[in-house]
Amino acid sequence: MTLLHLFNGDSLLDALSGKVKGTCMVWKEALCQGPLSYKVSHGESLDLREQYWVSQYGLEARESFQEFRQILSWLVDQDYLSQFEEVVLWFGEDYFCQMNLLALLSTWHQEGKQLRKISLVSAHFHPEVGHVTCLGNLSPEQLLGIFPDRKEIRNEDLEVADILWQLLTAKDPRPLNHFKQSVPHDRFNWVKGIRLHGLLFPFLQSGLNALEWRILGELAEGPLPFKQLIGTVLRKDVNFGLGDSQYVAIAQRLSPVLIQADGTGWDSIWALTAKGTEVVAESLSLDRRELPEGQVGGASDHNFAWSEDEGKLVEREVLL
Repeated sequence: MTLLHLFNGDSLLDALSGKVKGTCMVWKEALCQGPLSYKVSHGESLDLREQYWVSQYGLEARESFQEFRQILSWLVDQDYLSQFEEVVLWFGEDYFCQMNLLALLSTWHQEGKQLRKISLVSAHFHPEVGHVTCLGNLSPEQLLGIFPDRKEIRNEDLEVADILWQLLTAKDPRPLNHFKQSVPHDRFNWVKGIRLHGLLFPFLQSGLNALEWRILGELAEGPLPFKQLIGTVLRKDVNFGLGDSQYVAIAQRLSPVLIQADGTGWDSIWALTAKGTEVVAESLSLDRRELPEGQVGGASDHNFAWSEDEGKLVEREVLL
């Protein structure tokens, strides 16, 4: 059988290179942050993402994004895909992986690509390690052990993924509130990803989202070296699966309003500002407009918020 293995990250490729039969490829995008578009493979969408990459990580990110353009061109090439009897997707259940997975499945659905078989290798629990944050936490032997249990992705799964991706990339995220309980054919726990997506919007009362709270919470006990701060939030991340570059971007958006640095680089010392201290103590609610506007999926984090009392996304302007 001719297989194409698509890994969500270089670490999986490093772990399984030479250990699985077939062609190996890495999905080199991180759709868990930045502006998103429904038509991922179209030129305007790719240009928008490339601009975001360069703005976040500098001009050197352009070369990396060119790699992704090439990979995506293969993944939407019917002649290329037709040579494989099965495309095996190695994507975990964390938010980072799920956003990339939904985008890919939606793209295949939009483009009407005909693949002989698509399967997904994933795991939320392993008897030897317990809860699995992301597949990269498993050893090569453990990864090979779960490979036979991969689930086939059916046409109805592609349809559901396409609907969810449309909602996740929409300018108004509130229709996602209807998927709090269940999604038809939710064989891959996509409801969990939707729930995590909502928590990336600022909470209505505090003005901070779940990940921003984590960063400020670590600094509530006192200043920390930047490397230690990012390392700590990475270790405690059991659902989102973000990498260090994503957490660095979050921390930098909070500066200088809520946190400030003494020095530069990984050895700089970061601490709460006076306003950050008040927000963490819940004696002050942040006006979100004091921070740079960000995108959560296709929506602005200045326009929408997560209501903790109602457990749903709401339009901020209506409530102010």
